[in-house]
Amino acid sequence: MKHASYSAGSWLASFVLVVLAGCGESDSSSTSQGISGSKAKIIKLDSAIYSLAANELVRVDISDPANPQITDEVSAGRNAETLTTDGEALYIGSPGDVRTYLYNENTGLQFIDDSRRQITGQDPVIVDEAGEYAYSSIVTQERTDSQGNQSGNGALYVYEIDDAKNITELSFYPNIGYVQGLALWEKNLLVCDPVDGIIQFDVTDPLLVEQLNQIAFVLCEDVIHLGNGHFVTVGEEGIYQLVPYEGNNLAAISLYR
Repeated sequence: MKHASYSAGSWLASFVLVVLAGCGESDSSSTSQGISGSKAKIIKLDSAIYSLAANELVRVDISDPANPQITDEVSAGRNAETLTTDGEALYIGSPGDVRTYLYNENTGLQFIDDSRRQITGQDPVIVDEAGEYAYSSIVTQERTDSQGNQSGNGALYVYEIDDAKNITELSFYPNIGYVQGLALWEKNLLVCDPVDGIIQFDVTDPLLVEQLNQIAFVLCEDVIHLGNGHFVTVGEEGIYQLVPYEGNNLAAISLYR
């Protein structure tokens, strides 16, 4: 994946309109956060926007939406690619590790911990609402045939997060397909595969993740949980909308091309 090289100042200039249009009004008492996919590089948390730019984690205060201000820039590690939050900490996925950061009004952004991977690859990460466990899918092999069709193989990491936001690898599941973006719904983990479709796992026991279901025709690269088991997926075929039925089963109800 190619990474742009630019300063935080030019980043701010480029994204002011996105901040204003995407986040609307905000104030210092707000605890809301935006909804994003696991491949996101930009998220909203409380009254700030956080973004990955040129291997830097950048915080932009939008308490005054008409006058966004950069307050912090810290190293996000090498080849930082994805960014998510549990509402308190920030989690960054890169090919070599998953990192955690916290923001404090007095001390600013602080690096907390990282967990090095057994193997490396492209690296979305997602965290449960309680901030207890994190899941990261890894593309370890990619292939392109003579017709230009891509395929590959990947793995899933499961991490435990303590109260201080330190992160520890709990389990590792190799050879589970060309897995990419992922999302959580209660005790269900959805993982996108642009070749074999959405794979649904039971993560009730993080040490014993089991596959529950596969929706073979929903080929996607990322998935976003909109709440209450409702999802949208993004891929070359278009945008699918998924809704729950009969417990934790999912049904595709629409496709936008």
